[in-house]
Amino acid sequence: MGVLFRAGWVLVPSHAASDRSGRLLQALAPLIASAAILAAVPLIDLMRPLAQSGLNSSLSQFALVLFSQLQEVALGSALICLLPWPGLPGAQIVLALKPEWVARFRTLEWVAALLLICFMLSVYDPIWLRDLLSWLSLTR
Repeated sequence: MGVLFRAGWVLVPSHAASDRSGRLLQALAPLIASAAILAAVPLIDLMRPLAQSGLNSSLSQFALVLFSQLQEVALGSALICLLPWPGLPGAQIVLALKPEWVARFRTLEWVAALLLICFMLSVYDPIWLRDLLSWLSLTR
């Protein structure tokens, strides 16, 4: 649910990007935010051995499930953040390159958000997400 409600996403107002440096910041903000979120995924793997050795079995299982959920939400949030879709942070990259599209993107935000939510709910498959998480793992 945190992914759907944009937990942890960074948005730079497009009206603040009137000069070249402002547009560069607008384009870099979603990239830096996604990189920071993705950096947490392998770091969470480093806590798994500590949870297995330092906690009793039921608490250890809870911690491992919690770590998996945190990784899935972080990965999903980072990937969705980069989509160049109206209303998502990835659209800031497009708007930094094409500032004349700002008005068009603003009018499409609600429709685009509803379409994206419908698409996500219809095609969500945790199998590809687990494969991607195993690729990012530090403790394979």
